[in-house]
Amino acid sequence: MSNKIRKKKKISGVQLKQRQPGADRQRSDLGETIQTALYFHQSGNLHQAEAFYLQVLAADPANPSANNLLGTLYYQVGQVNAARKLVEKAILASPSYSEAHNNLGNILNTIGDHEKAILCYRKALQYKPDYATAHNNLGIVLEITGRDQESLEAYRKALDLHPGYAEAHANKGFVLRKLGRLDDAVSAYCKALRLRPDFHEAYGNLSELLKFCLIFPGSAGTQLERKEILLQCLLRMDLEHQNFYHACCHELFQGEILDEVQLFLAEKDDAAGYHNSILHEVLMGLMTDQLMLLMLKKTVVASRLVEDLLTRLRRGLAMILASVEPDEQLCRQLTPFVVAFAQQCFWNEYVYKTTETEQQFLSKSIDQLMVADSFTSVTIPRLALLACYAPLKTYDITRRFPFASPTDDRDLSELVRVHFAEVEAEQALASRIPELAAVHDHISLQVKQQYEENPYPRWTGISLTQPRPFIECLQKEIAPNFPPGLVSIERPEVLVAGGGTGRQPITSAVAYLNSAVVAVDLSRASLAYAKRKADEFGITNLTFIEGDILDLHQLDRTFDVIECSGVLHHMGEPREGLRVLVDLLRPAGYMKIGLYSEVARRQISAAREFVKARGFSSTAEGIRAGRQAIFALPDDDPMKLITRGKDFYATSTVRDLIFHVQEHCFTLPEISTLLADFGLEMLGFTLGMEQKSAYLEAYGDDPAGVSLTDWHQFELEHPGFFIEMYNFWVRKKEQVAAVG
Repeated sequence: MSNKIRKKKKISGVQLKQRQPGADRQRSDLGETIQTALYFHQSGNLHQAEAFYLQVLAADPANPSANNLLGTLYYQVGQVNAARKLVEKAILASPSYSEAHNNLGNILNTIGDHEKAILCYRKALQYKPDYATAHNNLGIVLEITGRDQESLEAYRKALDLHPGYAEAHANKGFVLRKLGRLDDAVSAYCKALRLRPDFHEAYGNLSELLKFCLIFPGSAGTQLERKEILLQCLLRMDLEHQNFYHACCHELFQGEILDEVQLFLAEKDDAAGYHNSILHEVLMGLMTDQLMLLMLKKTVVASRLVEDLLTRLRRGLAMILASVEPDEQLCRQLTPFVVAFAQQCFWNEYVYKTTETEQQFLSKSIDQLMVADSFTSVTIPRLALLACYAPLKTYDITRRFPFASPTDDRDLSELVRVHFAEVEAEQALASRIPELAAVHDHISLQVKQQYEENPYPRWTGISLTQPRPFIECLQKEIAPNFPPGLVSIERPEVLVAGGGTGRQPITSAVAYLNSAVVAVDLSRASLAYAKRKADEFGITNLTFIEGDILDLHQLDRTFDVIECSGVLHHMGEPREGLRVLVDLLRPAGYMKIGLYSEVARRQISAAREFVKARGFSSTAEGIRAGRQAIFALPDDDPMKLITRGKDFYATSTVRDLIFHVQEHCFTLPEISTLLADFGLEMLGFTLGMEQKSAYLEAYGDDPAGVSLTDWHQFELEHPGFFIEMYNFWVRKKEQVAAVG
């Protein structure tokens, strides 16, 4: 889901009457009190600011500035109804108060009253034509209501008035993307980021956009500027790093470098070739490129070409580091790459094939380490090399080295963090996660074992948004559907059924303002990973519990919102799981459901049958062998299409993709029946705007995008459309009959 870049909820619009000689002392005092409140408001001390605003209103209930500013404060904390009353009161006292009209437009936009919001912004501009913020906000609501060209014109006016207005550049990018002008959209986001390097939402939208256009156009800046933006993106924890993988590859592997890589891969795979590859000037430049190093640390390499390059380079590194006296200068030069490569192998859970030759080289390196017990320019890369083949904790040799001692060496500290500190932290956290009930269902036990062995998925960064009222978040996901009766939930209680390694519950805990989130999962190992990541983000409104969906009634509570994506289709009886969730959902509550598509997963289902028929087990060795067998298929084999997806490039994701112990697939007619049976109203799919636009262009008679009959026909025409899964929101009807 992309985020529209809104005007930040800044404090503006103080309206104080000019003091005249002999003016009432009380008026002067009120003005000073408002300034004091504004100081606390801008400093983030909202409780203190509220007290001073209320003090002013106690003395002067109609004071326009105090009403407007206190309304802004309440809007910031999600008290939308209270905010609206106060801002309307400010306008009543001062009809030409342009900032108050703008703020009322923001409030009305949030609650879905878009036409009235447009009138408010136009009223603000009537009184203040050079009000760039109001032009920007008008552009936002015009885009929401489908008037994209008018929206672009509003952003143009905002930028004419304020060329350095980063939010307007980013909002312009959002509309350009919607119009299919992807290169222009990328350029707009890049301009916004050059103006404001800390622009969280612009980074997030660029991340989402790069999933579709994959690479930067030349108009996005020079190669140096593009690489700098990618570096900044990969250094942030609040972005989905994998979205930047293809853009990184495009910047790294082009021109002479791509030619040399292809020549290298065409050479004979022998010792001479290994040695030459490491010493090759172009490849050495690639191995020391900061973007290459960060890409290896933060993303899973998801292309055959780069995987082949890395496996060949790993053999070369193994040969060089196995020698009795390797070149120390070369070792120092290679160490950052070997450490980054070790992290890549840890993230992909050692999915790369190995040869007998490199195992021999590895044994020699271990022999060399047997006579060492300290960290040097040679032992550090040798230890990192071991970590390219298996977690360091699995090697007895590592006990000889003082990994627990503090170190100033950046590369060594990276190894310690990934291979020791984080693993030990998860082990400690696992022991403190409460258990709902012992798991008894035989399918649930098998699924639990799979995810205990392979927590899914591992991740380094995650796309996070600024906290907003739940209804506002929901409206963005289900647009263009704006159903009546969406009730604001000021403090939503949320259940994530199947929290996994934390991506979904952490995203929701951050996104939903004033929320309390409970995440339940079968796998304690996955939950420990999730808890560690949640602690890294400082999240305090999220609780983790180990348990089976079938036992959730033992929570003895209900929820406003339930999210269950990618879970029901792995149950023995998905219908029974849904029954439990519907029982826990409050009347008129909201549920997000994710289910596999039978149509979209035909090649995946064929691959599942392929590995099963050939006896590949779900062990690490079996998964590696199964991957190589699929890689070896003819290029025109439809099954080979799965090698293009990122899930084919890490052990846990491959296991989940084609080795899972239990899987059901659904069609949209089946889902339609399921929703009707359980009294659930379809609200809309969570898709990118490009995908929704493609559907709406073909099925204009369904402007809300909720007809599962039409969506089914559309999917038959575009069978890969829901390749990830059907993800959609539903609402529980007030009265639900008992389901048989």
